[in-house]
Amino acid sequence: MTRKMMNEKTVGENRKAMHGLTLPASEPIQKQAKMQLTEEEKGVVAKIASLRDAENEMRNAFGSTNPALFEAIADKLSGLERYDFGQWCHTVCHLFERYKKEGNYSLLRPETLGAAEKLIDEMVRRVVEGNETELRNVPRILFPVLEFNVDTIQDCSKQLPFRPKSLTSTVFIRLLGEAQKMKLLCTAKTAGEFISALTGINAQEAAENLSIAQGAKDLVEGMYVDVDGTLIHSIKAGEWWYGEQADKPFDVVDEKILKLMRREAETGKTVRIFSGGNPEEQTARLRVLGVDEKFLPVLPKSDFRGKILAEVIDDTPPQYQGFRALSNRY
Repeated sequence: MTRKMMNEKTVGENRKAMHGLTLPASEPIQKQAKMQLTEEEKGVVAKIASLRDAENEMRNAFGSTNPALFEAIADKLSGLERYDFGQWCHTVCHLFERYKKEGNYSLLRPETLGAAEKLIDEMVRRVVEGNETELRNVPRILFPVLEFNVDTIQDCSKQLPFRPKSLTSTVFIRLLGEAQKMKLLCTAKTAGEFISALTGINAQEAAENLSIAQGAKDLVEGMYVDVDGTLIHSIKAGEWWYGEQADKPFDVVDEKILKLMRREAETGKTVRIFSGGNPEEQTARLRVLGVDEKFLPVLPKSDFRGKILAEVIDDTPPQYQGFRALSNRY
């Protein structure tokens, strides 16, 4: 495939806009000290001739402790497939989207953030200079970056832990269109503003909760499941649900989560439901929906502030609610 040629004026204007950045980038995570490539590593990089080569060698590099190798591969990858942004971006997204998943071949870890930043910078450059509007693979890069920031924020008053400066390009942000969460990643002035917009929790409250969670020591065994947005989904009037438009609002139980709860309870594990809402009202609501009595009554989340929960299923990150989780399956 070939891309339509752009006139030099458009390229120049977009390049200027990309570098005329007005927002701070990030509160940097401590990266490993810069190292030099060995002769063997230089040979590996020199042989890269295609997108597939670059992706394979990047995956192979995850056994290495040398950040310079990842950055050298990223540099090589940045120079490949200059006329097909979609294909290039599709390859790059594979190096981000497995964050926290099995295998975890993701550049979103402290020792490889330098390589991640290089590829994000190149992605933004190609989008801006090409005035790209077909961005279907861009979320597969930016949503893992968003999740990485949620997980690594230590101080809500500071900037995001990882946001390459290129992401604050006004042209790039405009080209994201209506993708509000991705635009938030690019525009939030502080980590607190970022978390507040994502979760609906007041920035000051989120900061206080994070501080409490960071000091948590006591472990509470069992699985604890959130209500709204997790076990229960509220459908609004006019929304589509399984091919039909709702004529009035109603609640539905997430059967997949409920089956998991039942399966875990059968092993003898403590499985309970908790909520930041009114426990009595939530309990009555769940009974109407037919949720198993063995998981009721609903417990208040305030009971777990300052605790470490073994397992949580919650659409809101636990640390911004004042507790930690060894595992959050949501």
